[in-house]
Amino acid sequence: MTHRIKKDQEYESCQPTYYGSTGPEYTRIRVIEPPRHEAGRVGIATVHEDGRLLRRRIINARQLHATGTVGAEQLPRRTGYRLVTDEGSSEQ
Repeated sequence: MTHRIKKDQEYESCQPTYYGSTGPEYTRIRVIEPPRHEAGRVGIATVHEDGRLLRRRIINARQLHATGTVGAEQLPRRTGYRLVTDEGSSEQ
């Protein structure tokens, strides 16, 4: 399943980053620069609990997935990030 990566979309890690006292914690990232072509790199930043953007970096667009499952069996993904909010801008 292919999806369009847009600026301001938020993704969450498919696997827990660590287990806190309240249960599993997941890393949340936001797209700050969309890819310039299909197999490109994407500029992202980690989203802090208070909404601040931390640790800006570039990752491969193939790490961003529309869902947290894969295949006809709907098995959970083990790597990458799943789409959480699709409030991205339409500009590219």
